[in-house]
Amino acid sequence: MISRHRGHMAIGEVAEACGIPLPTAHRLLKTLADRGYIRRLSNRHYALGSRLLSLGLSVNALLGAEARTLLLRLVDELEQSATMAVLSGDKAEYLAHVPSMHTTRTSVELGRRVELHNTSVGKAILALLPPREVRDIIRRTGLPRTTEFTVASEGALLAQLVEVRQRGYATADSEREVGIRAVAVPIPGSLISPMAISIIGPVERLSDEAVEKAIPVLQAAAAEFSRQILPPAAQRAGEREKSPA
Repeated sequence: MISRHRGHMAIGEVAEACGIPLPTAHRLLKTLADRGYIRRLSNRHYALGSRLLSLGLSVNALLGAEARTLLLRLVDELEQSATMAVLSGDKAEYLAHVPSMHTTRTSVELGRRVELHNTSVGKAILALLPPREVRDIIRRTGLPRTTEFTVASEGALLAQLVEVRQRGYATADSEREVGIRAVAVPIPGSLISPMAISIIGPVERLSDEAVEKAIPVLQAAAAEFSRQILPPAAQRAGEREKSPA
């Protein structure tokens, strides 16, 4: 929450975001600050503390290890490179990557952080966030154009995200690297931070037919990964949210 909110929050903002009374927020923040998980700034705001750095690295490493087996299956079935990414600040960070047997013109490095607006994993992650939070990210980062196909306006990006939420997947066609196409689906469930899984390949190999074939496979893999890492109570809560009233 704090990492996605300018990197710091006032106690009143924390209380409002969590839906708890101000005195309760004060006690919780004091406890976390005493233990080094957050730190109090000179302007009376709170930011993430140093103890979360090692904790975050450990969690990302564990998630990446869990994901690799799943990505290997995707590469075998779809014959495209597969990746998993998580929201990290205002960018997407690659947790896991399995290359395909084919030579590709793109490289994915574990731990590398990429823009959200010009990648399929980034758009899938943005689609999980409330529109207000998406606008806040855009205001902080802008929409730098990396190719002539990069979406460069807030309105166009928000319209794309509406489509992503409706159809359940995101695409990026030559938006970060010319000639490279990617398709991603969000990982469902109440995770620590929004995540997505994707396949990447040259446009001539990742055709429309290949994308159509890949979407249900990716969605099934994302659901499987969510079941692997979420506790049963959180899984049941997610299922209740999807059920009609």
